[in-house]
Amino acid sequence: MEVHKNTCSLFVFFFCELESLDCDETEAAAAKLVAEYKDYLDQILGVELVQFPAFFTHFPEGENIQRDHFLYKLLMNKKIAGTFQNVEMILQIYLVLMVTN
Repeated sequence: MEVHKNTCSLFVFFFCELESLDCDETEAAAAKLVAEYKDYLDQILGVELVQFPAFFTHFPEGENIQRDHFLYKLLMNKKIAGTFQNVEMILQIYLVLMVTN
């Protein structure tokens, strides 16, 4: 249970606080994710996460959909996953972790 809690804490900023963090805070949180998942993510994640809220805040979130699912669907439906490759990867990692736990 402790492992699950620690893993979820790596992602909490992404789903709860991303729009309210400044660039330095976002990049620090991204660095923790990159360190944990270095085989899947690269250092540009911080830059992507600084820019990503400027994109997704233009689209209203549905009431009956969780934020993680909404963000993933938005990337896929708008065909911009290639622009935010690391963001797509952290969403995939998170969604898979939630299904397997």
